[in-house]
Amino acid sequence: MSVIQAPVGVWTEIIPAGGDTLLEARGIGFYVDTTGLNPSNPAEGYALASNQSMVIKEGVPIFIQPAQPVRAVTAAYNPV
Repeated sequence: MSVIQAPVGVWTEIIPAGGDTLLEARGIGFYVDTTGLNPSNPAEGYALASNQSMVIKEGVPIFIQPAQPVRAVTAAYNPV
C-alpha cells in the first residue's frame, strides 16, 4: 500500500503501481479526477467521502484534491 499527502487547491497525481488501483479516503474526503483535465472547479470531479473507496481501472489517470480547506488529505492506494 502507498500513502500520499495531497495539498489543498492542487490536483495531485496518483502514480499507480500497476494493474487496477484501489483508492481509499482516510480522514477527510477528496475529489477524484480521472479525465486528466484537472478542472478549475474540483467539485466537477467525483467526491470520495472519508472512509470510502473506489477501484480505478489500469491506464486511467488519477488526480485527487482535498474536498475541505485543510492542510492535506491522505489517500491510500494499492494495486488490486
